[in-house]
Amino acid sequence: MAEKHGNKVVFICTHIKYSSDSAGEPWRSRKMLRHYFYPTDVILIRTRSQGVIEYYRNPAPSMSELKKNIETALEIAEFLEKETT
Repeated sequence: MAEKHGNKVVFICTHIKYSSDSAGEPWRSRKMLRHYFYPTDVILIRTRSQGVIEYYRNPAPSMSELKKNIETALEIAEFLEKETT
């Protein structure tokens, strides 16, 4: 993806770690990030006019499904940018 799309696609891994010192923290993080299954893949589209839009969310999709949805998200992002210029 990086070779094909450059900096238009960024992968980030977020890990919620359980600690007995703050047992409620993982639950607050899950509620805030809205992911209860691990791993959960999320595709976000960042636009100038509308900010960040969540396009896709799925716990452990196949790589082909993830790739297809990334390609579609890029097309949507390009369309949204054209609409605002």
